[in-house]
Amino acid sequence: MTFWLIIGIIVLAGMAGGVINTFLSDSGFIKPGWEEIGEEGKPKKRIWKPGGIGNMIFGAVAAFGSWGLYGPFSQYVLIPPSNTQDGPYLALETLVGALLVGIGGSRVITSEVEKKILTFTASTAQASPADPLAAAAIGTASSPTEALKAATEAAEPVPATGAAATGVPAGGTP
Repeated sequence: MTFWLIIGIIVLAGMAGGVINTFLSDSGFIKPGWEEIGEEGKPKKRIWKPGGIGNMIFGAVAAFGSWGLYGPFSQYVLIPPSNTQDGPYLALETLVGALLVGIGGSRVITSEVEKKILTFTASTAQASPADPLAAAAIGTASSPTEALKAATEAAEPVPATGAAATGVPAGGTP
């Protein structure tokens, strides 16, 4: 019981740190959500703000991660519930390490996907005629996918030539 009580105290302390961070940030204690930033009549940038609840969750995970890796119970055996280490076992530091690697690893993979989207966005925008409004929409997009949508919308379709453009068959009358 003491082990789980200590985990609860560590998580609550991390949440308290998240609350303090919330009050130190420029937004204060707000609800999580998207905020649009920009001038009226111009493309606006959407920014995700985690708010007070998000900061509390991040604080709890960070505190648990630090304590689980470096605290006095880091070698505590969770599975099997006995303290024997004769066979395979799961220690607290292994579980916390997996949590942190999962967060970091998924961020790396997400960054690689977003990099490919941004590369495609750049090539799409480069192939389009110069348009300051489209450039502003791409530059202030809230995510790489939104930037790609703006670049795709700004791209002009290739004008049709010949019969397709005039409706007149080649060498004939309508």
